[in-house]
This record gives sequence, C-alpha cells and structure tokens, in this order.
Amino acid sequence: MLQVDAFAWPAALATTTPRIDAELDAVAGVLVEPGTCRPSVVAMVGSATHAGCTTLLLGAARRLAQRGASVVLVDADETKPELSSQLGLLPSLGWEDVAAGRQPLAEVLIESIEDRLTLLPLCRPKQLAEQASAPVAAANLARAMTTLRQTYDLVLVDLGAPGGWVTGALDETIDVTVLVHNVGRAAADDLRSASQQLAARHIACAGVIENFTPVGDRASYRRAA
Repeated sequence: MLQVDAFAWPAALATTTPRIDAELDAVAGVLVEPGTCRPSVVAMVGSATHAGCTTLLLGAARRLAQRGASVVLVDADETKPELSSQLGLLPSLGWEDVAAGRQPLAEVLIESIEDRLTLLPLCRPKQLAEQASAPVAAANLARAMTTLRQTYDLVLVDLGAPGGWVTGALDETIDVTVLVHNVGRAAADDLRSASQQLAARHIACAGVIENFTPVGDRASYRRAA
C-alpha cells in the first residue's frame, strides 16, 4: 500500500488538552464497547449534516492507534467525503476503483507510518453510485470489507448523514453504528429520523454521542446512551 510519513491533522485535533484527550478516550471506549463480542466494523453516522462525525471519528481513531490498536478508516460519506482532505491528502484512487475492479485493495489504501493508521479513501462517490447496483461491484465491495475485517483490529466507517446508496451497499458488512448528534445544530427530530432509518435497514445502533461543540470551537462530547 501507499505509505506517508504522517497525516496532517485538522486544526481541531492538531493541538489537544488533557480534557479533550479524556473525552476522546471515552469516545474510543464507546467504539469498542458495544455488545459482549467486540465488533470489527463500526460505523459513525451523523444525525444531520455538520454533526462533527468525521472529526470525532478521526480523534477517536488516533487515540485507539496510540493504545496499540490497528485501525483502518473507511470514507463512505456519499455527500461530502472528506477524510482524505481532513488528513491533508489528495488521493487519485479510491474504493470506487476497487468496486470497479480497476485496482486491488492494497493499491488504494494509504498508511501513515507515524500515526499507525490506514485510510481507504473515497474520491468519486457519484462513480461508485453508478456501480453499486452491479453484482460484480457489490461482490468486490464485500470482499474488500472482509479483507479489512480480517486484517485490522477495528474498521471505522464514516457514513456521514444517514440515507442513500452508500449506506445500503455496506449494510451487511457493518456490525454496529454509533450516532453523532450535534445538540446545537440539529433538532431532536433529526436524531429520531436517523435512528428510524438505521432500524429500517436492520443496522444495529449502539447508542448516541452528543456533540456540544459550536462551529469553530473545540470539541466537547458526551455519550448519551
């Protein structure tokens, strides 16, 4: 796979404090806590756009990697995939190329040596949308997720806001989801709707992480349930 010396972390995570680290440790614990058997594939879903799902996923992943866990990040945000840009990367290949059979999985993964984290980027979501219904593409996606599950301790999937074809393509590969709800930016109805969409897809939801961070401020999270 492609290797880089280190990821360029977003400003919200570039400088942390003991309090922020403690909050992210709590979130990291939520990701590996659900159920009696530790899940291998955990997706984070925002109750609405701008819930802070991506930033929270990145912060928790870094804390897990610092504990020694091998973690791979999968960008599956169909409306605005930004894991790559948040980490200072501009990849030309994404998992849409894996789905189409143009590239093997190993050629698309990006590993940070210093951070001990791996990224599976999504570059062209519309292209992947056109392929998703094809049996070959669905089989390629399922095979790729199985490989990630067997290779890494934890697969963290950024689904963005719920609903849409990308979520459907990964339904059967996700063990559990965690909802992220920005209390100041989203209504209770958004949280309820997101929960109902996950239930309709028969995707288990382990609970809700409430985000109290106004735009531009430092992170503050609380596990709600």
